Amino acid sequence: MIKTSFKQGKLAIWFRALVLSYLFSVVVSAQESSVRLEKSQNIFFYPRLNLQGGYDTNEPGDYWGLADRGARTQLVLEWFVKDEAHQQRGFTKLIEPASWNMKFAVELDPTEDKQEQFDTRLRILDTWIKFATKWDRTNLWFGHKSIPYGHNPKLDPSHAFMPNQAELDLSFGRDTGLFFKTPVSKGLDLECSATLGKGDTWDYHGGWLLTSRIGSPTFKTNEVGLFALGGKIQETSGALTVDGNLTTIYRVGADWIYKHRELWKVVNQISVGENSSDGDNDRFVLSILNSIEWYIHPKWTLGSTHSLRYEDLYGSNSQEQTKGAFFGTISYAVRRNIRFRVNPFIEYHDSTGDRNTGVMFQLCFGCGLIR
Repeated sequence: MIKTSFKQGKLAIWFRALVLSYLFSVVVSAQESSVRLEKSQNIFFYPRLNLQGGYDTNEPGDYWGLADRGARTQLVLEWFVKDEAHQQRGFTKLIEPASWNMKFAVELDPTEDKQEQFDTRLRILDTWIKFATKWDRTNLWFGHKSIPYGHNPKLDPSHAFMPNQAELDLSFGRDTGLFFKTPVSKGLDLECSATLGKGDTWDYHGGWLLTSRIGSPTFKTNEVGLFALGGKIQETSGALTVDGNLTTIYRVGADWIYKHRELWKVVNQISVGENSSDGDNDRFVLSILNSIEWYIHPKWTLGSTHSLRYEDLYGSNSQEQTKGAFFGTISYAVRRNIRFRVNPFIEYHDSTGDRNTGVMFQLCFGCGLIR
């Protein structure tokens, strides 16, 4: 009797062990199946439509029309792809493609000094390939993207009415070429770019631009940085290159950004330098940008930007020019990806006494999406 009960006890223990093993294997296999079935998304497509027009005293006729400053009326198509093998592996042996982006816009730009006539043009926006490396936070990009001319982080900057410092100074904030970013220390990042100096235009007349910035990483509450650039570019301050003539530019500057949680953000930038074109019209250039944004509600945002550009033409007949503008924006998120903005502005020219005022009404479908 004792032996029989002992054998039965051992059989019961083995039976329980087999049941537990079976249940464990089922759970593990289910988890593995779940991992296989719930593959992370690696392809993203973003269509966006931006409509903007309003009242501008710089417009001909009755002063009403589509925007010819800030974000134009445009249809944007963007594809963003993460490399699936790199995404699954989670590390890089040496250097390999990690992601790529294609972003183009079909844009309506009012013809200058003509009412109800528009130029339709194709613009290349953020289009690049990103290469990850085995070194921590060190990446390379090849293509068309923002140059490291200070920092001015925004939500969907290509459609925000308030411009950044690079665009106000150089007339473009993106360029085509090679971009590099790496940490110098725990609290400092180095960004460099070697680009063609042509901005978003398709034409190229032999320009070049070298830009660099060293400063705080973008995830810091306080960001402070120093930047410098030099080269020959095709346009500056809105003046297009004529007959292939290039403008030689040099700039040094600093930027400071403070972000208070998700409530408000302050951006300050200053740069000084020189513009020259074939030895003629050499001039000293000073640019200042001050911007603040308040997130007063999950749906409401207020913003204000003041920009100032001072030029002093060298020579016996020295001529000073001061141009500035106040930009404002009141933004309402109709839905997560639909935003309505009211953008008042005042533009002044101290050298000529001109004053331009206006207000733009902006409706953007597909803005604010985060990949």
